[in-house]
Amino acid sequence: MWHSITAITTRGDAAATAEVLVPQDALWFDGHFPGMPLLPGIAQLAMVEEVLTKAWTTAGRAIQFSRVRFKLRIAPGTPVTVKVSRQAETEDHFSFQIITPQGIACLGLVRTGIQSSA
Repeated sequence: MWHSITAITTRGDAAATAEVLVPQDALWFDGHFPGMPLLPGIAQLAMVEEVLTKAWTTAGRAIQFSRVRFKLRIAPGTPVTVKVSRQAETEDHFSFQIITPQGIACLGLVRTGIQSSA
């Protein structure tokens, strides 16, 4: 695996938090970008989906990301915290944040493959 989740904690069915480390030699950093490597957005969204499916095994896979904002660069070896919270009004919508020691690096919304009962 190109990253390691060192811990996932959940708050019932409402939220999950995971500590994630992307090693300095992860292939994602090759050529993205020379002299200033950073973790591509698609890799960040893949981490969100993995936390979501590990915390909520019935949630299904992510089928839509929206309102995604990339705010800070994630450099090689940076520890990150991924927070995912279920939206109160529906069971298939979640918000997320990817947090580095410098602050929020990415945030947005994700919808999963389960059908909402709302």
